[in-house]
Amino acid sequence: MNSAVKVHVTPTGIRIITSEDDLVGKILVYEWCPTGDCSKPICSVTVDSVTISPSNINLIGNDTTTLSAHVYPDSVCIKNVSWRSSDNNVATVDYRGKVISLGLGSAWIKATSDMQPNKSDSVLVTVANLPVTGFALKQHSIEMPIMGQFQLTYTIEPIHTLNKKIIWESDSETTATVDAAGKVTAVAEAQTLITARTKDGDIIDTCIVTVYSIHATNITIIPSGFSLWVNDTLKLRAQIEPDITSDKTVSWVSLNPEVAAVNTAGILEGIAVGQAKIVVSMSDNHLHDTCTVNVVAASEFANRDIGNPCAPGNAVTNNGSVTVTASGDDIYNNQDQFHMVYKQWTGDGQIIAKIVNWYDSEPWQNWCDDARNH
Repeated sequence: MNSAVKVHVTPTGIRIITSEDDLVGKILVYEWCPTGDCSKPICSVTVDSVTISPSNINLIGNDTTTLSAHVYPDSVCIKNVSWRSSDNNVATVDYRGKVISLGLGSAWIKATSDMQPNKSDSVLVTVANLPVTGFALKQHSIEMPIMGQFQLTYTIEPIHTLNKKIIWESDSETTATVDAAGKVTAVAEAQTLITARTKDGDIIDTCIVTVYSIHATNITIIPSGFSLWVNDTLKLRAQIEPDITSDKTVSWVSLNPEVAAVNTAGILEGIAVGQAKIVVSMSDNHLHDTCTVNVVAASEFANRDIGNPCAPGNAVTNNGSVTVTASGDDIYNNQDQFHMVYKQWTGDGQIIAKIVNWYDSEPWQNWCDDARNH
């Protein structure tokens, strides 16, 4: 049999014993009267006083001490107390009476009887300064790419000093900035000096920051092959590798502006039926890429990649029939990757689709048609 015996003392000093039997679900309660008279309490129901020791506390810097509280008389039924600090910015106290100093000044620590809350005692905790005597950065020279970030770290002595505030400065914020926490952000290619100074003690240390550029290794126009209606527009995107390239400035130009024009933002507009080559370039490493756009009449099929499929799609029109080659991962939320063929018409119409070849298939791969009113 699995039984658990527990003893409880009521606020009136009566001791109650419970026996809990898990197997049969019974709870048996016994009133224990050691004197033979259950009307007489076995402990005191009145608190005379609460006394904290030690009675006066002086701490230096970030330090700890533990207080004890005695509840009188010794025969009181409930001897537990609750602790509270008058100023948690100076010193905190936990449920065990452990005091931690956090700031300069004084705070009263109070212990209150849980049985009789009008009985309590307080002691004054005074926290004095522990001056900073040593400070050093862990990094004295770092190299960073433009727009890179680096967190400077340091040691400060003694470790229990309260005022650990550091003032950070950059000699050239056009090269690199530093925030109040010592995080450095690279801005432009050059070299600058970061200075760290303790507010307490005015101790200084420095770090040389060298900022360098990350050059592009490849540029790709997305989408790369597509068709566009006359007077329609499409936003082209230049994908630059690596993604952390420092200078991503690009230039757009159309080699056939009478067919398709492109502005500085990469927005392409169909001007007349025909074929045009679009070039994107960047001065960094003299990189460039080209794509071909077929501008068609608004009554014809147009096509383009949506998203960035691993293999660009294409569509070939022949006597009203369109042959589409496409790839992509999915058609879902903002993860779309597919090749789209579209056309405008007025009145009734019919689209007949036939899948000629389907390979390297995944469960989520699909094709679909969609009609929309405008």
